[in-house]
Amino acid sequence: MRVSKEFAEEFAYLVEWYGWTAEEVAEIKRNIKADPEPMLQFFSSLSKAHKRGYRFANGDGFHLLNVFCAENGIPDPYGHAYTGAEVDRIASGNA
Repeated sequence: MRVSKEFAEEFAYLVEWYGWTAEEVAEIKRNIKADPEPMLQFFSSLSKAHKRGYRFANGDGFHLLNVFCAENGIPDPYGHAYTGAEVDRIASGNA
């Protein structure tokens, strides 16, 4: 699957930031290929958020990615597809 140069750069930034292993990168790429639209949206927004200072947890508590994005003019990482509670439920395996 081809992605834009911009997305490739954003993804490379995240790989460096998070220190993902080759196996983790391969898994993420498989997920992107399986469901490109929401995955490209999520990782693109996550990269933009990190470049603007987003940190899930820092000295003043936890920051929800979608809230940070909304406050900073970054597209919704979930594309309005899921609410935070739905994402948590899916991630926990209780979908």
